[in-house]
Amino acid sequence: MDSFIQSKKSFQQVLFWSSLFLIVGNLTKNIWYYPSFFDLVYWIDSVSLFLTSQVDGDASLFIESFNSWASILINGILILSLALGFTSRSWSSPFLVAGWIGIVLIFLGEWNETNLQWAYFMESLMRLTVIPLYLLRNWDQKRLFNLLLVTVVITFAGHGLFALNVFPRPAHFVDMVIKAFGFSESNANLFLNVVGVLDLTLLGLVWIKPVRRWLLIYMMVWGFLTAIARPVLNISWVFFVDSLIIWIPELFNRVAHFLIPLGLYWEMKRNN
Repeated sequence: MDSFIQSKKSFQQVLFWSSLFLIVGNLTKNIWYYPSFFDLVYWIDSVSLFLTSQVDGDASLFIESFNSWASILINGILILSLALGFTSRSWSSPFLVAGWIGIVLIFLGEWNETNLQWAYFMESLMRLTVIPLYLLRNWDQKRLFNLLLVTVVITFAGHGLFALNVFPRPAHFVDMVIKAFGFSESNANLFLNVVGVLDLTLLGLVWIKPVRRWLLIYMMVWGFLTAIARPVLNISWVFFVDSLIIWIPELFNRVAHFLIPLGLYWEMKRNN
């Protein structure tokens, strides 16, 4: 019984902090930079035709205004979610659900900008599922463990597909490796290929219990390093505040990448 209670507490803690940082990260990022929410309207033909038919004059001004007001609305929802969603009140859950919907809309806008690359969807899976899993924190702990494990493995696999250049490798991947290790560009690409293979290997090996603990340690360490590297390696002392505004939210959005593996590691260690 005590072990079960401790198990619930460990999952609740990592899911709480992961959800909290995720909301803060999306909120702060969406204040300064937001995707084109108007582009999402084009997914629904009838709505896009209606809106565009109402525009007189320069459509670009209308689109800019639409995106700005959509961002303000989503930020308002995220602020309410942050303020009221983590209370012990029975009515707190709807605020978290609303915050999650806001995060999904931000993700869809960003995903649309990648031309709906599946690797980006996979890499963002933890971002999309942390809050729903937090709401299910009192669920059967074994099922919750397995869901979290699947989520974290797919997230790392998405990162691996980018690292291997199966989907176009983001330029900042190479830049961060060069800044961190002083590699040449060719060696940085080689390093990313190795990391990509390791990330994809997790898909199969993580289900082998004797090696799972070591793989969780790898995910914990690598998840922390890739998260903290965003602000540390990209800080500009000339544009210090601007660089913090850009990169601190990227760190917050990736807190789950090392906290969730840490929670899974604790759970395995406790059961053994």
